[in-house]
Amino acid sequence: LGEFDLDPACDPKMPWKTATKMKYTPMETLDNDVWEGRVWLNPPYSNIGPWATKMYDHGNGILYIPARLDSEMWQDFICGCSK
Repeated sequence: LGEFDLDPACDPKMPWKTATKMKYTPMETLDNDVWEGRVWLNPPYSNIGPWATKMYDHGNGILYIPARLDSEMWQDFICGCSK
């Protein structure tokens, strides 16, 4: 997949590097940081919506989430086809 500049939601106990810059305080990263470069994002699955929105706005990277096409999260934040 190539190199990534930022992993904004990595686990503090991450045994390997996924990006040049890694953030261990995901909610601070979501609320305050300006994302730069190519982003690797494996968001907290309990709160995918805001992360998917921020990744969409950023427009450069990979969003790693389950492909649950029938879920409300997928309908609302990924395909934009909610009821």
